[in-house]
Amino acid sequence: MWLLLFFLFLSLTSCGIKSKPKPLPEPQFQLKRIGEFVYIIGNDLEVPGFQKEEGFWFTRERKAFCFEVKRIEGKKKKVCVPEAPNQEPTVSVEELREAIKITSKDEGKFRIYKLKDGIPIPFPIGEFTKEALIEKNYSEYRVAVAKVLNENVESEPVFIKVSPKPKPVPQPPHEISYLRIDAKVVIYWFHEDIENLQGFNIYKNGKRVNKEPLKGNTFIDDYRDQTTEYEVRAVNEFGIESKGVKIYVP
Repeated sequence: MWLLLFFLFLSLTSCGIKSKPKPLPEPQFQLKRIGEFVYIIGNDLEVPGFQKEEGFWFTRERKAFCFEVKRIEGKKKKVCVPEAPNQEPTVSVEELREAIKITSKDEGKFRIYKLKDGIPIPFPIGEFTKEALIEKNYSEYRVAVAKVLNENVESEPVFIKVSPKPKPVPQPPHEISYLRIDAKVVIYWFHEDIENLQGFNIYKNGKRVNKEPLKGNTFIDDYRDQTTEYEVRAVNEFGIESKGVKIYVP
């Protein structure tokens, strides 16, 4: 009996009976409108008529419209978005040394976005109801602030400039001294952060003698039988000079 069932099973499988095919996967995504900017956020997608970026697709359209989102090697889904809201948040900006403070004059929840080529990147870097601090960098940049109207729709963004913070001034060299070796004079000094500097600028009698910051902490010059003033200034990664330290070689 068992032998008969075994041969029956083999004959059925050899006849090509297969399991039911798996259904094509549905597209998984988040729809988002920030003013005129419409986003589809997700991976393994194709959105005809939209521009592809890392992790999202986007287009600019103020009117209500419908479009298709397709899962790569999967199904399509029709999506519709409402017209862009004709409003933007009212905020004030206060300049601080290391940051700017944004204060909302409206009630509600607000989100902050970085920009890429003037386009808000749809992953918020901050969220607030009353006020928020945005840290400054050493170069100017802009952010977008939008009011959350519902789960998928936010107001027209207001674009805010984040001015650069002051570049740091390096500490000056210290313990400057010199050695006379035959017809040469060796100026040397110390600095506690030498690895993070561009180098040092050397001034001889008030005139800079090097084109590019010198690496290391020594400078060799021809010795002349007259008093010469040498000054050394540290130069940081931003090209900012420190105060100078001087030494006189008789």
